[in-house]
Amino acid sequence: MINVSLAFSREKDPFVAGKEAAEEALEDVRKPDIALVFVSGSYDIKQVWKGLKSALDCDIIGCSTAGEILNEPKFGTVSLALISTDYIRFFTTSEGRCPDYEYLGRSLTENLIKESGVKTLGYYIRRESGRTLLLAFHAFLFLVCGIGGSGSEFARGVREVIRGYPLVFGGSAGDDLKFEKTWVFDKWKLHSDGAVGCILDTKLPVGVGVGHGWTPISPPFVVTKSQGNKLLELDGKPAVEVYSEVLGEKIAEKLVKEPLGKAALVYPLGIIDIHGRYRLRHPIRALEDGSIICSGDVPMGHVVRIMSTDEGKMIDAAKSAARQALESIGEPNPEDIGLAIIPDCAARMAIFGENKCKKEIEAVKEVIGDVPIVGFYTYGEYSSLGGGVEYLNETIVVGIISRRSLLL
Repeated sequence: MINVSLAFSREKDPFVAGKEAAEEALEDVRKPDIALVFVSGSYDIKQVWKGLKSALDCDIIGCSTAGEILNEPKFGTVSLALISTDYIRFFTTSEGRCPDYEYLGRSLTENLIKESGVKTLGYYIRRESGRTLLLAFHAFLFLVCGIGGSGSEFARGVREVIRGYPLVFGGSAGDDLKFEKTWVFDKWKLHSDGAVGCILDTKLPVGVGVGHGWTPISPPFVVTKSQGNKLLELDGKPAVEVYSEVLGEKIAEKLVKEPLGKAALVYPLGIIDIHGRYRLRHPIRALEDGSIICSGDVPMGHVVRIMSTDEGKMIDAAKSAARQALESIGEPNPEDIGLAIIPDCAARMAIFGENKCKKEIEAVKEVIGDVPIVGFYTYGEYSSLGGGVEYLNETIVVGIISRRSLLL
């Protein structure tokens, strides 16, 4: 019911790399409906895109990355999955040159729904093994430029359109941790300041799970002053001062002197939601005024805690995300899973290191089996949580597509 072909290229010439990866994948799936493409930020993305289009006559959705995932972590590649199925209709579109990311999320989602002709976003109810499963007829995949706009605002815009109904997953594009420019693209356009999206009008169950593995190491603090992603005060004190009290002055100093260093990666903020879960915010850098720039919005009035983790907890979280995805569609056998799509935070990869980050993907495989996996290391993740899409950090998202029809 779904055929998938994976391929990658490390060819130095970017046009040839795009063309070579596409042609290799076409050997197994000759008439694909869509290509999911993830490209190392070390490449000239425009030339890769041209190479892909020279070989493919299907829809395309892709982005630049901080690392690619194709059954295992890869770096410095053009990696892709070709998908062919009669049970999913794919519709893609993109928008760029939009500094207002809330408008971007709203407009892109509205245009996707319009392009698809979908009148109602809904679910199919199926009872299986004594449980009632709520299976989505529609799912959204978003790839968003990871520099220059707010992921929190993009998620807010998407949420305004779809409310809590369909499944959502995706990630923010990367550029191999250079933090200079990221890219997203579909078949028709390439953007360094926008987003691409795909709506899946599906008869095959789609499941999504998330996990991060961080736990609180501080008492709760109230965000008493913030401006978007700039955290100024916690409990009326400068944010850096609070980090110093909890972690010590040396680590707080590293936030100032080593932006995006390991101290910032290991000790994110956890925003407590109404379900008692923690949404993470990566502290990008500390400023001289005692404020901290975070990777997403930290709203005033919310309660936060400083978090920490270790490799074991991160691996357990990856397994948990995979189990969530499976349980949401009735725990199919591995042979019934057609594809896994994994947006995984680049911060997690950086903590593991390039040589050890495969442990996380191996942990996912322990749960879902040896199924085709495609994905990338992101600058932020998107997923459906608690009835609405959220922007996440330092999190792994596992999306799976079943081979079994919703209607069987």
